[in-house]
Amino acid sequence: ILFFIIYISVAVLCATILALWQGFAFIGVGLPFGMLIGVLIYLFLIAIFGKFEIPKTTDEKLYLLIIAGLLASIVAHFAEINFGIAIAATRTYFLVYTALLFVLGYVIKSSIISDGEKITTSEENRDEINQKSSSITQRKKRRVSHQRDNRVENLLNNYSDELMGGVILALIMIALGYDFISGAQGGKNAFVILWNSMVKLKGTSTTVSYGVLTMFFTSWIIGIMVIASDVILSKTEKTWGKSAMIVGGVSFLISFIFWFWHSLSIAEIINKSATNLSEVMQQIQKYEGLITKYYIYVFILVIISASILYSQKNGKLGRSSPLSMLIVPIGMIFGVYLIGNTNLKIIQADIDFKLTDPFTKGNTWPVAIEIYNRALSLAPTEDFYYLFLGRAYLEYAKTISDTADRDKLMNQALKDLEKAQEINPLNTDHTANLARLYSLWSSMTEDNQKKNELAQKSDYYFSRAIVLSPNNSRIWGEWALLALNYLNQPDKALERLNHSLEIDPTYDWTNALLGEYYLRLSQQEAITETKESYINQALFYYDKAKQLTGDQSAKANYSLGMAQLYINSHQYFKAIQTLEEIIQLTPSSSELWRYEQSLAQLYYQVGNNGTALSYAKSALSHAPEEQKEAIQNLINQLENIP
Repeated sequence: ILFFIIYISVAVLCATILALWQGFAFIGVGLPFGMLIGVLIYLFLIAIFGKFEIPKTTDEKLYLLIIAGLLASIVAHFAEINFGIAIAATRTYFLVYTALLFVLGYVIKSSIISDGEKITTSEENRDEINQKSSSITQRKKRRVSHQRDNRVENLLNNYSDELMGGVILALIMIALGYDFISGAQGGKNAFVILWNSMVKLKGTSTTVSYGVLTMFFTSWIIGIMVIASDVILSKTEKTWGKSAMIVGGVSFLISFIFWFWHSLSIAEIINKSATNLSEVMQQIQKYEGLITKYYIYVFILVIISASILYSQKNGKLGRSSPLSMLIVPIGMIFGVYLIGNTNLKIIQADIDFKLTDPFTKGNTWPVAIEIYNRALSLAPTEDFYYLFLGRAYLEYAKTISDTADRDKLMNQALKDLEKAQEINPLNTDHTANLARLYSLWSSMTEDNQKKNELAQKSDYYFSRAIVLSPNNSRIWGEWALLALNYLNQPDKALERLNHSLEIDPTYDWTNALLGEYYLRLSQQEAITETKESYINQALFYYDKAKQLTGDQSAKANYSLGMAQLYINSHQYFKAIQTLEEIIQLTPSSSELWRYEQSLAQLYYQVGNNGTALSYAKSALSHAPEEQKEAIQNLINQLENIP
C-alpha cells in the first residue's frame, strides 16, 4: 500500500509541476520521472524505517546484490524508453531482467534465504566445507601428480577457475575490440590501426585522445580484480596475486590475438581501392566477414569454456561415448546453421545497408542499388531495405533522360515499394512513399492522360496514408501539393493545408506551403486590391515559416519566396534587403550568382548603378560558364550608363 501511494502520488505531483511549468504536453515526461523518484523514495524509507532484516551470510548478501542490480537495470530501461529511444535489444534486456527478477525475488527466494541447510551455510559450516574441499583437492593433486602424461588435465584441475575467468573477461575485451577498432583513425597495417584506434579520435588521424585506451585498461583491471577475488573466496588455499596474474594473462592473450586478427582484416580491406562494381561488392563481402570472424572466435571460446567447466566438474576431460560423438557434431552443425540464418545474416545485411550511404549521391546510384539487393539477399523480409531500394531506383530515374529506361526504373521502384508495404502494411511510410512515387512519376510524364492517371493513383495512396496517420501534418502538406500542382484542385489544396496547420501550427513547412499557395494566387490575380491581399497573406506565412525554422537553408528558401513577392509588388528596397539576407545565410550556395545578378538588376532599378555594377561583377565570378555571357552583357550595359 505504501509503495503504490508513494509511486502514484509522486508521479502525479511531478506531472502536474512540469505541466504548469512547461505546458500540458510535458505530462508525458513528468509521469515517468515521478515514477522513478517515487521508487527511490520508497526504497529509501524502507531501508531507514522498515523492518528490513540485514543479510547474515555471504550467499544472502550476493543474492540481494543481484536483486539490486536487476532492479537498477529495469529502472535504467524505464528511463531510456521515456527519455530516449527504445530499440529491440533494450526491450529484450528488459524482458530478461524482469523474468530474472521474478524468478529470483519470488519463485526461489525461500530456497536461497529460508532453506539454509540446502543453499546457504553459516560461516562456520563454510569454513568446514572449505577445509574438506582443500583436503579433497590435495588428495586429487597427489593422485594427478602420478599421471605425468596428462599435464593438460592437471592444469585444468588446478587453475580451472582462473582459466574460466580469463575466458569470460576475454569475451568482454574482444567485444570492446570489435566495437572500437576501425580504420577511421588512419593506418595501413594492423599494428598502426590497432594503436590509432586506442589513442586517436574517430574520423581523425591527428587528434590524440586516450579515452578508449583508458576504458580498455580500466575494464580489464576491474575484471581481473573481480574474478580473482571470486576465485580466492571459493578456494582459500590460493593467493590473490597468482590468480590475478593467470586471469590477466589468459584474458590479454586471447583478446590481443583477436584484436590483431581484426586489425589485420581491416588493413586488408582499406589497402585495396575498389575501381569497379565487382571490386566494391568484394569489399562489401569482406566487411561482412569481420562480424563472421568475430562469431567464429566467440564460438571457439564457448567450446573452450565448456571444456573447462566439464573438467572442473568431473576432474578430467573424459572420453566421449559413441552416441555423444554422433549427437554433438549434429547439434553443432544445426546450431551454426541457426545462428547464421537467424542472427549473423541479419547483422551482415545491416552492415551492407550502412555501407551504402557513400553511394547514395551523384552518379553512383547503380552501386547503391546493387548493395541494397545484396542486403535483401541476406534479409529478404526486411521492409526497410525495400523502402531504400525503391528510393534508390527513384533517384536513379531522375538522372535518366530516356523515357523508356526511366519508366523501367520507376516500375522497379514501384515493385520494391509495394513489397515493403506488403511486408509491413501498417507502416505509414510505405503507403506515403507509393504516393510520392506516383506524384514524381506524374511530374516526369509528358503525356497528359498518363500524367493525370498517375496523379490520381498518388491521390489514392495519400488518402490511405492519412487513414494510417491522420495527424501527420507532413503528409497532409504533400497531399495538398499534389492537388495544387497536378490535379488542379486549389480549393482542396487550401483545405488540406489549413488542416495541416491545425494539427501542428508550429511546423514551418506548412506555413511555407501556404505562402507559396498565396504567391501563386497573387501571380494569377489581375484585380489590384485582391492581388495585394494575396501578397500580404503570402508574406505573412513566409515570414512565420522563417521565424519557426532554425535551419539556415530553409530560412533562405523562405526568404527567396518573400523576395519574389517584393519584386512582383515593386517593393524593390525590401527585395534588396531580403536578397542580401539570403546571401548572409548561405554565402557558399551554388545559387549565389543568381542572387547577385538579381541584386544588380534591383539596384539598377532604384538608381544605384555603382552597387549594381559591383554585384554584377561578383555574379560573373561565381556564375557557371553558360551564364557568363548574359551577366557580361548586364555589366556592359551598366558601364555604358552615363
